Amino acid sequence: IFQDVTSFESVLYYADLVSIARKAGKKVVMLSQGVGPLKTFIGKSAAVKAFNASHAIGVRDPGSISTLRDL
Repeated sequence: IFQDVTSFESVLYYADLVSIARKAGKKVVMLSQGVGPLKTFIGKSAAVKAFNASHAIGVRDPGSISTLRDL
């Protein structure tokens, strides 16, 4: 779940996993992702970077789609 309400550190952790995979030449597929709420600039930036680096994205609910579109 990409959210930063409890802590933006979790967003940074998951975004870092995407970065590590890409640097290793792996494809990244986000499946059944929950996105939001994202309140901080750092959280939003990390999520945007991670999702833009993904080859395919599937979200779990309409709210997650809306959040990604807003980003």
